[in-house]
Amino acid sequence: MVNRNFRLKAGFAAGLCILLLSSFANAETTVGRWCDRTVSSMPQFNRVMTIVLTQDAHVELSSEFNDGSSSVLELQELPGNMYALANSQSGERYRIISADGSLQLLDADGLVRTATRLENSPQTGECGS
Repeated sequence: MVNRNFRLKAGFAAGLCILLLSSFANAETTVGRWCDRTVSSMPQFNRVMTIVLTQDAHVELSSEFNDGSSSVLELQELPGNMYALANSQSGERYRIISADGSLQLLDADGLVRTATRLENSPQTGECGS
């Protein structure tokens, strides 16, 4: 009787561990979140940018604009904390600055602007909304 109960408990524990591990394997990983103020005097154009590693090993840039619209774009990871917009005609790239966590938005001509680092958990009014 003791042996049977032990096997049931051990089997249940092993199944629970597999379930928990598979849940972690299917989760997205947030690389970071930033506030991009396109036009500083017009907060309606601000957006929260989030770079995530998806469960199927893709990198995506999710943008949520203050007007309620949103977009998701595929990125390619490059060396040096750099990400390139897939199939970009203008050479659009993003670089995470290690010193302060800000995000540089670049194109083929160089730096366009810098987005401010946000906490990974959304906060009310964090990007002038």
